[in-house]
Amino acid sequence: MPTQKERSLARIEYLKALEQKEKLSSGLPHLYRYKFYTWSRKFFESTNRFNFLTAANQIGKSTVQITKAIDWATDKKKWPMLWRTEPRQFWYLYPTKEIATTEVYEKWIPDILPAGEFKQVGPYSWTLETDGRHVKAIHFTSGVSIYFKTYAQDENRLQAGTVHAIFADEELPEHLFEELNFRLAAVDGFYHNVFTATLGQEKWRKVMQPGPKEEEIYPTAFKMQISTYDCLMFEDGTRSHWTIEKIELQKAFCRSEAEIQKRLFGRFVVDEGLKYPSFSPEKNVKQYHHIPP
Repeated sequence: MPTQKERSLARIEYLKALEQKEKLSSGLPHLYRYKFYTWSRKFFESTNRFNFLTAANQIGKSTVQITKAIDWATDKKKWPMLWRTEPRQFWYLYPTKEIATTEVYEKWIPDILPAGEFKQVGPYSWTLETDGRHVKAIHFTSGVSIYFKTYAQDENRLQAGTVHAIFADEELPEHLFEELNFRLAAVDGFYHNVFTATLGQEKWRKVMQPGPKEEEIYPTAFKMQISTYDCLMFEDGTRSHWTIEKIELQKAFCRSEAEIQKRLFGRFVVDEGLKYPSFSPEKNVKQYHHIPP
């Protein structure tokens, strides 16, 4: 049986470990704050050149992609396994500059980027560059800069630069992909795109969800379709905030089965081009019944 002194020493060691854990969680949140789902761990660790993740809303797909971008930008031990040359430039794409700026100030800085002493000095330190109104880039001491680009930019505005990794948040307009791919070609860089298929573009449907008689596009790419039901448990076996009851409640707020498939199951649904956008077969079509004279 341990003595009083041994118990006291054990408690001191426990408190030190707890303090260190809290320090790392608040200082390096991209490494120590968030638990992985099984699917998010696979996405985070993928070294496929092309990575596509279509998923339900609000399950952490953007968080894991931001986490991966920061990790690759700061962990120099991984660089020789990923590239032939040292990386200097990453691009992170959002639909607009306004969205990029909001995401950086409301998500990147308070929740994911290195903070406190880790932000100020050492291998994880970084500075933010703006144009006075919008965010422009994050520059890490490691030598990597993450530049924020937008889907609203013309293709010729995305032509300059050799890029070692591109991360796109939300459904990328089809016509931009080829130009972005050329930015990666010289260094065999990596492309990532996480999104909910709210636009339902045909190219990305054939990438992620081809029909039985259709040829799959980019068959060797890393691909995952994730629903809220894949988020009930973390990889360590603990429960997440998602429950069956919560998912069923969200279903009730969707206006159609198509919305459920897109927003809760991360699937493509071809319902664009409707003359009446609010039309829903579930609500507006009834089974045939005889009408008397």
